[in-house]
Amino acid sequence: MAFANVSPLDDIDERFLQCHICLNRLKDPKIFPCLHHYCRNCLDKVLKKVLSEPTEGDEEKSFECPVCREKHQIPVNGVDGLKTDFNTKNIIEFIELYDSVKYEPLRVCIHCNQKHKATGYCFKCNDFLCEKCHDHHLNNPVLKDHRSHVFSLNEAEAKNFTVEKLASLKEAPRCSKHPTKLSELCCSTCRNLPICMPCTYGAHKGHDLQEVSVLAESEREKLTTKVEELRENNEKVYETQQMLSSANEILSRAAETETTKLQVENDKEENNIKMEQLSNREIITKERKKVQEMLEEKLNKRKLELDEEVKVAQDKYDRVCKEDRRQADILLAELRKKDEAENDELLKKMESLSAKFKELFTSMQDEQQKRATRITELTVHFNEIVRNFENVTKMASSVLAAKDDWTDVQCIPDINTAIGPLVEEVRKDITPELKSLMTVKVKSLSSCVKRGVHITEKEEYVVNIEGSGQQNITDITGSETGSVVITGIKKTGSFISVNNTKGVQLREDQFSSGSHWRFCSVLSGSSIVTACYPSEIGVYDEKDGRYTRTDVGHNVYVTSGRNPPNGWYIYCLAVDHSNHNIIVGCDHQKEIDVFDRNMTYINTLRLPYSRSGGPAYIAVHGTNLLVCEYSSGVAYAAAMTGSVCKQLYEFRKPNISGKLCTKAFCVCLDKRSHIYLLWSQQSQPGRVIAQYTPDGQQLLTTRSVDNDAECITTVLTDKTEKLIIATKSTGKLFIYGILFDIIL
Repeated sequence: MAFANVSPLDDIDERFLQCHICLNRLKDPKIFPCLHHYCRNCLDKVLKKVLSEPTEGDEEKSFECPVCREKHQIPVNGVDGLKTDFNTKNIIEFIELYDSVKYEPLRVCIHCNQKHKATGYCFKCNDFLCEKCHDHHLNNPVLKDHRSHVFSLNEAEAKNFTVEKLASLKEAPRCSKHPTKLSELCCSTCRNLPICMPCTYGAHKGHDLQEVSVLAESEREKLTTKVEELRENNEKVYETQQMLSSANEILSRAAETETTKLQVENDKEENNIKMEQLSNREIITKERKKVQEMLEEKLNKRKLELDEEVKVAQDKYDRVCKEDRRQADILLAELRKKDEAENDELLKKMESLSAKFKELFTSMQDEQQKRATRITELTVHFNEIVRNFENVTKMASSVLAAKDDWTDVQCIPDINTAIGPLVEEVRKDITPELKSLMTVKVKSLSSCVKRGVHITEKEEYVVNIEGSGQQNITDITGSETGSVVITGIKKTGSFISVNNTKGVQLREDQFSSGSHWRFCSVLSGSSIVTACYPSEIGVYDEKDGRYTRTDVGHNVYVTSGRNPPNGWYIYCLAVDHSNHNIIVGCDHQKEIDVFDRNMTYINTLRLPYSRSGGPAYIAVHGTNLLVCEYSSGVAYAAAMTGSVCKQLYEFRKPNISGKLCTKAFCVCLDKRSHIYLLWSQQSQPGRVIAQYTPDGQQLLTTRSVDNDAECITTVLTDKTEKLIIATKSTGKLFIYGILFDIIL
């Protein structure tokens, strides 16, 4: 935007000359400190109405500017106490003069009173001149004080006619106290009020009186500085306005993205519920099939038993069959009832999920509306700033271009006063707030869904492990391929066996390393890490039987500088999947050693000082180590931070029929981080599986299991997870279902 040499006809927007009350062109414009101007008569009516309204106490009357809503105190003498906008008034006079000549060339001359084509205008006489009187006006000595105020109308059409030229033709304003006298000085005490010489001895005696040229130059210098401040912020004003104009569109896109995300989550949770329903139906179907098979088996058995005596025992047979059918019908009715109850529960979950989705969606829409409303408020506010910015800029440009001393001393102080707050408003950075408003986040649907996990009441099935004769099982792990990898001891040495969940052996490899215990854990894919007495670690491929081993005992003690203790040997191992490390525990040792996946020693961690013995079994749970302690039988969790693990908590021992379990000797986790511990019972050979929450603080479920149970693991098969228990010497696998409930 230009700041000098403005041509009123070419560059002045007609809206700049409009009264915001009557919406017509300004007449005798009065200006407020906010630089918005109004017709004198329009303003007079409004101010009189405001002054006539009652007030409380000594409250001063104020007027709210219709444009910017800024409040101004009403002068005691009403509209006469407000400044006249001389600059705008001059521009309007020139435009009206130009329009009158353009559209009505024949005018009555002020001197000869004849209607001729007007060729000049005298700003001292404030009227038109014909060509003859125009020359007389310029050459008559009696009218020499009019010469500098005479204007040739031919110049009105020139493109280079400026506000400065117009100002030079105007005479000094009249004194407001003595209208017949021209103003000669300015009273700075009274806001640069133009006064005549007699006023200096009257009402303005003792005030700060200034020559208009000196005061005008000072005010112009101040305004030039202020205008430069505006120019520095010119680009930012329109950038911010553009950003605001696109904010709602960005917000809408963000809301659409969140809606899509919410819908995806909803679809996912619906699918989870359907999968749960499918899983439950599969279980019911299996149980129903089991009952039917049991019935058929009984009926066939009964028939065979009674076949020889069928004629004499037909009645008895019918009664027995009827009773068996009745019992079967009861079981089937119970299953149907259970199926209906579970379907009803799943339907409620779907309805609850739908309600939660609608609640979150409504919440997101409400939040979007709030943000859109705030963006609209900011847009309205900033558009007002832009209008004020453009208004002040145009007014400052016009005043500086005119170089009219009397106009400058009147207008510039108010312009400078208005520029200060405007610059502060423009410099305010609303970008952070706007960026935050252009995004919309809602609570995740997943966070509203709680997932419960429980073990089936009884084992789903029990299988015999193929090739398990004359061997002891020492460890099992569920591989990522869905197989069960078993390690143990035979007379000929240790072995690794790969079986499916039905107990069918897929492959077996034996190692002539003596009758030593061997342990295993999943490394990745088909790779299984295994350890064997005294210090062997190896990686076994369950698909082709490849086995890479190394003796880590010498490696550990040479690298760490420790002296190997008597009787030291590996007793357990686990895999830290997040860091791709192998962790081994040694018998009667309070240290655990960490290796990378290439079996290279990394460092040693000491178990908590509060513990008395080494680990019997370990598992990694996030950044924590789960330990079944060898000597005390307790199970605890420790944080693997620093060189010494810090104990976090002990697992609560299960209480079975009023008796606490005594020793934990195996631990594993499911896919959702629930923890499972295998405990031995007090004063009896029984075994107990205990299920804990992922944080280990709550005991969820207990199940009594086979007395010969030795180790446990979980495995994912056909999209369902199973808990598998292997017996030590009888060669059996007990398979329990891990069921995931969705709780809304």
